[in-house]
Amino acid sequence: MNTELLEIRDHLGRFAPFDRLSDELLDAVASEVQVSYYRADTDILVRDQETHELCYIRSGAVEMYRRSGSLYNRLSEGDIFGYSDLLRHRGVQFPVRAIEDTLIYFIPEALFERLCEENDDFADFVEEGGSALKTTVEQQRRNSDMMTSRVRKLIRRYPTMVEPHRRFRKRLDACAMSRQPRCWC
Repeated sequence: MNTELLEIRDHLGRFAPFDRLSDELLDAVASEVQVSYYRADTDILVRDQETHELCYIRSGAVEMYRRSGSLYNRLSEGDIFGYSDLLRHRGVQFPVRAIEDTLIYFIPEALFERLCEENDDFADFVEEGGSALKTTVEQQRRNSDMMTSRVRKLIRRYPTMVEPHRRFRKRLDACAMSRQPRCWC
């Protein structure tokens, strides 16, 4: 195996789900990968486009979008995308755009199917990955809503005020006399 293929193989082997593959399967992936470079703000996959490859981010970062155009997910080095479309044999559902200069490894559909058939860990990762991601996104949205509070609900008292012309010691005394647990002078 030449140096370039070894580098591809080693990089893939550092990230899930490729880190769970046998040496034979990892060698097969490295030897069949097609490499493409995308500049920042370039479309990688567009909605309803036919796709016949699993996409692996070698370097850079991408964003996936919903139909509405809102952000669905942000991915970076070692992440994969396009697997849900391959599993369902349909066009691209979530368009993908490079947000910085990005290098993508494209893994052919036939090899993707072989990986799913021959390695249960790989199959579980891609089959559960989409639903796990959706669950995580929904939890983040709910948690974000729960972490939002109006300021008036947080304030329990009026702030202690001290005139700016008072000397520091007198400010401290005024704060101490107000019997507040904290006083900002």
